[in-house]
Amino acid sequence: MIDKSQIKRDKILQTTMELIAENGFHDSPTALIAKTAGVSKGTLFWYFENKDNLIFELYHDCDAKLHAYIREGYCPELPIRDRFVHLASRLLQYGTTNPVSFKFMEQFHNSPYGRSVRQERYYDHPSDDVFIELFHQGIKHKVIKDLPIVILFSQAYAPISFIVRDQLAGFIELDDQLMKSWVSASWDSVKL
Repeated sequence: MIDKSQIKRDKILQTTMELIAENGFHDSPTALIAKTAGVSKGTLFWYFENKDNLIFELYHDCDAKLHAYIREGYCPELPIRDRFVHLASRLLQYGTTNPVSFKFMEQFHNSPYGRSVRQERYYDHPSDDVFIELFHQGIKHKVIKDLPIVILFSQAYAPISFIVRDQLAGFIELDDQLMKSWVSASWDSVKL
């Protein structure tokens, strides 16, 4: 049986993601989200307490999908370099194949909303993040530079944002060889 309530909620989330990815947070008011999603503002607020709640729920939904994608085929028993290559490659692939989600998550991470999420990920619950777990293991086994996790993450994975952005803008065309070369260079930036 089709759950119409879930379909409506998903439509609101998808519409919000598309509008914020295109217009930013401030130029995506709830009235526009509701109208574009084909629901009343009352219906929107029946599903989500307020705009902040909507944005955080959307982020957590996108983040769960991203991490599920990244973890697909991930083997924690492999050598650290191989796991790093897997994570970096999957993250890059996700960004280029899910541009709207990527743009929304970039907006989120570069806003005040993202600060609390990064605080939780880096400091409050770091064991919940596969990237951070990998860095801790790499440092422990003297395979990765002993730098703060925030720096390692920024050094290794933040450039993905620029690469994906430039791919989506048509400045570069990522093929398999270029992706492998970038992932190798990214590994070189953190390896001991």
